[in-house]
Amino acid sequence: MRLTPMVIAALGALAVTGALAADAAKPAAAPIAPVSIARDGFAPKDTYLYLKNYSYEEVLKSGDVALFFLLNANNKLFTATIPRSGNVVMLNKRLDASIGGVKVKGEFGELPLSQFLADPRSRAQSVIVIHQGNVVFEEYPGMRDFDSHVWMSVTKTVPALLLGQLAEEGKLDVKRPIDSYLPQLRGSDWAGIPVQDVLDMATGLDNVETQEARLNPRSVIARHNYAANGVPNADGKIESAMDVILASRRVKAPGQAFDYSSVNTVLLGLLAEAIENKRWTEIFRERVWSKMTGEGDALMNVASDGVAHVEGMMMTRLRDLGRYGMLYTPSWRMAAREKVVPDAYLRRITADARKDIYLKGELGTRMVEKYFPASPPMANSWQWDAIFADGDMYKAGTMGQGLYVSTRKDLVVAWFSTRLFTDLTQYARAIALKYTQPKR
Repeated sequence: MRLTPMVIAALGALAVTGALAADAAKPAAAPIAPVSIARDGFAPKDTYLYLKNYSYEEVLKSGDVALFFLLNANNKLFTATIPRSGNVVMLNKRLDASIGGVKVKGEFGELPLSQFLADPRSRAQSVIVIHQGNVVFEEYPGMRDFDSHVWMSVTKTVPALLLGQLAEEGKLDVKRPIDSYLPQLRGSDWAGIPVQDVLDMATGLDNVETQEARLNPRSVIARHNYAANGVPNADGKIESAMDVILASRRVKAPGQAFDYSSVNTVLLGLLAEAIENKRWTEIFRERVWSKMTGEGDALMNVASDGVAHVEGMMMTRLRDLGRYGMLYTPSWRMAAREKVVPDAYLRRITADARKDIYLKGELGTRMVEKYFPASPPMANSWQWDAIFADGDMYKAGTMGQGLYVSTRKDLVVAWFSTRLFTDLTQYARAIALKYTQPKR
């Protein structure tokens, strides 16, 4: 299928949407094969077929093409390699059999985690639970432990972290308007918007990712999707990322509502590049990936115009996503050679949580009502979709990716899937509630 503007708009651009994409398209009635086929790799004839049939529409059906793409995105996209450095430090294993028995009432009934993972309908590919630096649960029903999987919008937490580092170093004041750092925004409707409101998806601009906007081929988010994929917009013009960013128009005052948009995250990547005068991939390598003791290189989709897709297209092994989550916990020394996440930044994430704006946008309401109905979050902050009253935090990724971090409980839950919605969010929260905060 040809990637026409209408197709991309209707689908909401898989590569750049977050948890809201679950409403953008209906999954296929029945996937052709279970995700377990990926544990044996893909035969040449199947690889050729999936590459031939690749389209965003097919990926959003959550079938075989999606399964192949999420494990082999570098076969279709311009990709930069972000090399690991130093010695690999393997994670210790202290498996806890009780985690597989954690139950939640979800889409397929009340099931223990182990049964949910074994159910072909879940399309769950892998889950890891790390407590106090030890792997206490790890399963790979739909991939191999050395496969690199797309993070989707879990990636958004990374540009936020880099800016958090720069803020702690005095290179960035998040209260200042973003156009004071990016002169090309002066005179646009971005002028005067504090960096903090961009970080918290509260710009008040018309680039919100709603289903209505995605279906409108002339909306800002649809135009962003065309530009991200290098295809002409509805008027036949190929636009740059900055062309689309500048087209955003103010519809309300900034700081009023949590209106999710990947356009904000792209701008945050450009902001880091402007401050450091380096490519985003190089900033990430220097400040994060080279300091970790991970097992594999990271991959990042970089568009043909050089813009890194920091809104959704990081690719790593599951354990390395888990190690990234550990950077936010007291056990960071088991994942990195030096501290990466400043303590002050960690405090900012919870201290800056935007309770007042959370339910005034579409995604906050969905987080409360659908993703965590039994134990809802209270706010969003610094690109994290959900901040809970106990300080835990969660970031969603399209196609059922997720990262749940509890700093206080020294806990990380990370997972990959090939499905637009997954109950693994509820399992992560239930697992977190199973553990008590350690005494000091």
